[in-house]
Amino acid sequence: MDNFFKPFGPIILEQQLSIKKINWLNNLIDQVPEEVKSKSIDDGGLDMQKYLSGNIIGDQIALPKHILYDPINGIMPDILNGCEKYNDYVSDTVKEYHGKKSKGGVLDDPKGKKPEMISAWVNRTYAGDFNPFHRHYNCDISGVLALMIPENMYDERGSGELNLFYGEDSKYNNHHVRLQPKAGTIYYFPEWMTHAVNPFRGEGERRTMAFNVICKDQK
Repeated sequence: MDNFFKPFGPIILEQQLSIKKINWLNNLIDQVPEEVKSKSIDDGGLDMQKYLSGNIIGDQIALPKHILYDPINGIMPDILNGCEKYNDYVSDTVKEYHGKKSKGGVLDDPKGKKPEMISAWVNRTYAGDFNPFHRHYNCDISGVLALMIPENMYDERGSGELNLFYGEDSKYNNHHVRLQPKAGTIYYFPEWMTHAVNPFRGEGERRTMAFNVICKDQK
């Protein structure tokens, strides 16, 4: 089911992907040899830590596209389909607003554009790890897919939560939304949206996949 929501200005899409596909991907990640995941992506390995903002002791490794496009269990088609739905909804929402307010067009209308994944990586985090306040660049849509969530990780203090921010904190403005994804939950949002992940306490691994997508005009 597609859940579009607007806790503030920007639109966010939430979906739930197949747990069977999530388990298949997790199994492949667990099998990555240490010498591959510890070698920099610049030197033919998968380690992306030097390019990412996280304060993380676990792995931050690139996901090769051929894995995401696996004909049976690959999640790339699901993600790209989600991006198309996101673009269409954004386009329709902006057109509706413009029709009521200014009767103007939509600048750089995303409807009908072809999404293309340009990067995807896995964050493997443990107790005390966190991702600070940051945003992504050089893409159109960014997203986070939860692959593994420790049991009872979430609490009233925000342990392990994904935080999205927009605008300024004020009396009548909601500028912050706290999200508690479960395994298989995926969020799509604009690449310029600032976000952060809280540290958590306790045992287990919080594993997520982050990605960046560009949207091209159809030829």
